[in-house]
Amino acid sequence: MGDLELALLAYYRSHPLSSLTTQETDEYLYLEVKLVLETWEKTKRG
Repeated sequence: MGDLELALLAYYRSHPLSSLTTQETDEYLYLEVKLVLETWEKTKRG
């Protein structure tokens, strides 16, 4: 995950979900899932 994606994720996490637009909510959920999957892949590899 790149620096821009991490910065966006931090921005979205610092705001109430109800204040985000539909597009921002979609991006936030995508980034959360991507972060979990990347972390899972790293731990799976050992």
